[in-house]
Amino acid sequence: MVIAKEIASEIGVEPSFPVKRRALRKKYFDENNSEKVILQAENDFKVSYFVVMVDMAKISLKSRFVQLEAFNGIFGFLMSSTSLEFLNGPEVNLCCTTLTIAFSHNGYLTLI
Repeated sequence: MVIAKEIASEIGVEPSFPVKRRALRKKYFDENNSEKVILQAENDFKVSYFVVMVDMAKISLKSRFVQLEAFNGIFGFLMSSTSLEFLNGPEVNLCCTTLTIAFSHNGYLTLI
């Protein structure tokens, strides 16, 4: 809520929620209805915008981490010289084979 209000003030938009017109009914002396309308607008913002944005960010991050794990599986042995130094012969062959498979198409190496 605070971040959304800051963004709205930065772009020059008044950070307020539109108040929906409510049906008029008789009010009793101890009843205060204005706070309920504001809370309803804030709840609508939370459900319609904020929760949707958080869900989209969560899905995006999850897919990025899946991609990062796939890239780590292919290129992970090249990330640091210390990890490359501790690999023995068969492990180096396995890593190089994985790298070759990643860059091949129909049995041909496709390096650009």
